[in-house]
Amino acid sequence: MEPHPDVTVRSVNFVHTFPWLRLSQAVSCALAPQQVLLGIAVAVVLMLLQMTVFPSAAERPMLAVTYAGAVALSLSDLVRPVTDVWQPLWLFRHAAGAPVTWLVEAVVSFALWTLAGVAIARCTAIQFCRDENPSLPGAVHWSAGRAVASLTAVLTPLGGAVALLAIASILALPAGIPALGTVWVQLSAPVQIVLGVAAGFILLLLPVLWPLMVAAVAVDGSDAFDAFSRSFSLVTSKLWSTLGLVVLAGVSAVVLTLGFRLLLDAGVAAAVWAGSWTTTEATTASLAGVLGWWQDVIYRGLCGSLFWTHATIVYLFLREQVDAVPFFLLAGYTDDHRPRELYPVVGMPAVRPEMKVPAPLKVAGTNGSGPAENPEPEMGGEG
Repeated sequence: MEPHPDVTVRSVNFVHTFPWLRLSQAVSCALAPQQVLLGIAVAVVLMLLQMTVFPSAAERPMLAVTYAGAVALSLSDLVRPVTDVWQPLWLFRHAAGAPVTWLVEAVVSFALWTLAGVAIARCTAIQFCRDENPSLPGAVHWSAGRAVASLTAVLTPLGGAVALLAIASILALPAGIPALGTVWVQLSAPVQIVLGVAAGFILLLLPVLWPLMVAAVAVDGSDAFDAFSRSFSLVTSKLWSTLGLVVLAGVSAVVLTLGFRLLLDAGVAAAVWAGSWTTTEATTASLAGVLGWWQDVIYRGLCGSLFWTHATIVYLFLREQVDAVPFFLLAGYTDDHRPRELYPVVGMPAVRPEMKVPAPLKVAGTNGSGPAENPEPEMGGEG
């Protein structure tokens, strides 16, 4: 029999080469009970505040797109936490006589989604990187212990943008001098443009840096400045990779958001129809209102869970590409855990390297020293 040729086995890091292959795991992570409960909890609090303290949802404009006249998908649902913070800020800035409650709503929404985002990102990282079932109390405790870092991380880029705008404002002061104002404006205009571009660049990146900073606190246990520096370096070092991952995550979010909306609409319609069999029209209308409110709460919570799940996975991909940090390395874990090992080659036994082959059995000699140790049974019997 001819000897078998040597077989060379090489491992291919598909996650590094094709990171989008594992974006499908965002579905199972976003629909995990821990993440769903956290998202719904924030949605309930915000909806109750809009009913009692903040302006109601009917008083704010929403950017919506209707598909085939039947399914309405608001573009703001894809980035629900960012929308809940940005929309009241925009209305406070542009609406005439806007109440201060818009600003308070933005701050409250930012705080709630940040704290819940750290807990959701922590659960997602444990599931995605280590294939373990996360503990909801443990994730909440992790978020509470790092509340200061997660809430103040956004102040670093925001403070930098404000400082640049303040310098530009100071440079514009001499423009009011009658004799030298025009000359000063002409000379300082390039500097003011540079300062404005730098501040605008930071403000445009802020909606992208915020979820990455939250993920950095959840995954690596970073402080405020470290979370900002990590996120900023990841985005600027791999700008095209970041854009590609964001586009892929957006496509995935669109499909999943439409699926969530269709399922919830079908469920509420079926429940209202079933209730109409045994109740009056007034009771059915009341039931439809209650079910519709809970439908909005659940949908809002699912969108928030989906957003933070995708943000965490994008952060893990960028961290592995830029810093060469393996996926299974998480803050709070010291063991070298690799959940996804290579499968054995077909036809070869799956033997771990540390296993040793037992020594051959010792057989006693024929010098009368006694019977053999552990004798094997004879095959075939006597002739």
